Amino acid sequence: MGWTSHDLPNKKWKLYSRGGTSGVFIKKEGSDEEITIPSKLLRMLVASEVRDEKIRQFGEMDDETILTL
Repeated sequence: MGWTSHDLPNKKWKLYSRGGTSGVFIKKEGSDEEITIPSKLLRMLVASEVRDEKIRQFGEMDDETILTL
């Protein structure tokens, strides 16, 4: 199954998903870096109606912080 991309509010990021919440990551336009989103965090982001600032903050988190969410 291939990846599906979804535009995010600020248009600089895209959300890629495959099969619901398994295998989800965000990627900034023009960048090859993929930031994996744990399903728990994805549910929190979706529930709080994702805003540009939340996406930016998530993109700046280090792996250790993300793993504790």
